[in-house]
Amino acid sequence: MDTTLRDARRIQTPKSNASDNPWDIIVQYPTQSPNPNELKWWKNIAPLMGRLLQVAHYPLSQQYQYLLFLRNQLVPFLGPYPHQWRSLLTITGHPFEMSLNFQGKGSASTSTVRLTMEPIGPMTDTAHDRFNQVAAAQISAQVAAQGLGAFDMELHRQIMGYFAISGEEQQRLVRDYAFTPHSVRGTYCMGFDFLSAGAIAAKGYAFLGVRWKLAPEALGATVLECLERMHARTGAGNVAAARMAVEYMEAGKHFTEFNFLGWDYADAATSRLKLYGLCGGEEPPSLKKAEHVWTLGGKAQGGSWCEKGLELLRRLWAYLEEDDEAGICCCGRHLAQDSEEEQETHRRDCLARQLLVLAWNYETHPDRETPLPKMYLSLHRKNDLFVAKALARFFQSLGWEDKANTYVDDLQYVFAHEDLSQTTRIHSIVSLAYTEEKGAYVSMYYHSCMEYGTALVE
Repeated sequence: MDTTLRDARRIQTPKSNASDNPWDIIVQYPTQSPNPNELKWWKNIAPLMGRLLQVAHYPLSQQYQYLLFLRNQLVPFLGPYPHQWRSLLTITGHPFEMSLNFQGKGSASTSTVRLTMEPIGPMTDTAHDRFNQVAAAQISAQVAAQGLGAFDMELHRQIMGYFAISGEEQQRLVRDYAFTPHSVRGTYCMGFDFLSAGAIAAKGYAFLGVRWKLAPEALGATVLECLERMHARTGAGNVAAARMAVEYMEAGKHFTEFNFLGWDYADAATSRLKLYGLCGGEEPPSLKKAEHVWTLGGKAQGGSWCEKGLELLRRLWAYLEEDDEAGICCCGRHLAQDSEEEQETHRRDCLARQLLVLAWNYETHPDRETPLPKMYLSLHRKNDLFVAKALARFFQSLGWEDKANTYVDDLQYVFAHEDLSQTTRIHSIVSLAYTEEKGAYVSMYYHSCMEYGTALVE
């Protein structure tokens, strides 16, 4: 572990030195009258983000830069605390999620802190804004005004033009359709990558669930039309890749209320477009299904990137299911004293409880002829220390020695208020993608609030 970082942690740990932390200093100097909800959000999320920036080795100036961006631009859009609008962004319903991305080829790897949020405003879930569209328009306009490098609203306007809900449609939905706590009612969320060069890369996501409710059979055709139109604007055309992704989703009946479409707030000629899918419930997640998704039902097999990615997917899947070296199950239970039959029964029951869903996205890009898959593996109900050790093994297998050696300690530092050996709620998802040019791309998504809240799925 870096000596400077270790010493900094030792200094910041005692309560008496809490004011040394950037997140504690920032809140002492508000730019406007303190808002009680904003202060509560800040207290519950800023320490986690601040520590993530530290373990990812951001210089102190960038720690302040990105924490100030969070405090001044994003926290005002998180709404009441505790949250009342139940976002489908997270399993707890929180409208905010942090993640840590590692990417690299061979021993060289980089770390990037990211966050995603569903903006909440005073009109959210009122008669004027049942589907939370007002805050979405407000935050995208506000971020655009910040002058982020290469920030372009054109794709936002084009895509949301397909999937935003009109006033007449809102009235019809409220009158004719039933919504449960599990139903998607939001239409938009926004993501931010905090880059090492001091720049912020913004991303948008259109939730398609409400549009699906209005016309479920037509969603695939609408998505394809949208993707084709976006690619046509670039003059480069990866229409075949977009069509391949949509056809796979339609054939597998994967267009549901849980799809969404992602894009970069960048020039259309360079922006990625990402179509997200999910399976679960009647189709339990499995490695076989994950392999089918990765290869688009076999259509993408043959390319070396696909085969190498499959190898990594199988390896990660195995690490997340195997007992660790001490005979501890992925849920945290010690199995050494159980009979072989009892161990097998427990593992089977445990796995059935954990594998809620399997999610993925297909990324289309002007430079690629086929969609690039990214898999999202649920870590819900897995013991966090087990997961951290499994991920460290995976990083070791990729040649990321520094990540492998520090991940467990770094995670415990970030979530200093938790005991990793006892929790099953810190890790939410791990995602994996692979390209020959850049190597493996691994992201860990975390429960991003000091308080836990109530999960949609218990």
